[in-house]
Amino acid sequence: MSQLAPPQVPVPPARPAGGPRPRASLGSRRRLTVAVVVVVGAIGYLLYQGLGNATEYFRTADQAVASRAMLGTRRFRIEGTVDPGLHTVGTSVDFSITANGVTVPIVHTGPQPQLFKVGVPVVLDGHWA
Repeated sequence: MSQLAPPQVPVPPARPAGGPRPRASLGSRRRLTVAVVVVVGAIGYLLYQGLGNATEYFRTADQAVASRAMLGTRRFRIEGTVDPGLHTVGTSVDFSITANGVTVPIVHTGPQPQLFKVGVPVVLDGHWA
């Protein structure tokens, strides 16, 4: 009976200690660079959007009236002091707010917040009708 010798597997030459490392392929470097650029770009965009929304939290009534044409029917936040003369019909409340001498009529639908009172400043979210 004869014995078979195990197959010989070629062994790569050993790298000398402290010698240069094999270079990564050019394709993998490009993919890494593209991935980093995409991630940095996405983070930058999110920061820009977040800070842009935070810097203009609301417009006062006079600012909203002055930029009415630019705002169109888009949603925005408006601030003003509630004037006397609330008219409640069902779940709808008609009232007006004033800021810097400019009065804006408001129609609010839905439940009325507990802190909603005449003479108290409010910030509302809505759009021009």
